[in-house]
Amino acid sequence: MSKFTGLDVLVYVDVADTSTPSLKLIGGQSGATLSREAESIDVTSKDSSNDGYSEFLPGLKTWTIEMEGFIVLDDEAFDLLEEKFESREPVSVELTFPSGKKYSGQASITSFENDFPQDDGATYSVTLEGLGKLTITPASP
Repeated sequence: MSKFTGLDVLVYVDVADTSTPSLKLIGGQSGATLSREAESIDVTSKDSSNDGYSEFLPGLKTWTIEMEGFIVLDDEAFDLLEEKFESREPVSVELTFPSGKKYSGQASITSFENDFPQDDGATYSVTLEGLGKLTITPASP
């Protein structure tokens, strides 16, 4: 078992409009968070035998990727994110681990912020909400 740093986990987007993927690293990344959730469905009934405690089952699942970084001029992947946000089109996204393990799927861009402080670098933050299943590809042996 090998530990690793978040520095080595990268987010890519598919910049091709063809069946052959062309993944490009989103430049300037400084952080990313992958969140996965399942709705909580209460299935407690009068005859539940849990000593007075409720029972829950997982329902529909969702996933999001929130990322931030420094704006890099002429970055093809960043420019694509802006285009997809403006046209309200989904984007293909992939999050990769140093081991080769990958999380990939289609997502809508639901938040896109740019920050231009006087005393720091220009930054962005983006929220991607999954459209359907998040595919997990294990690392190759």
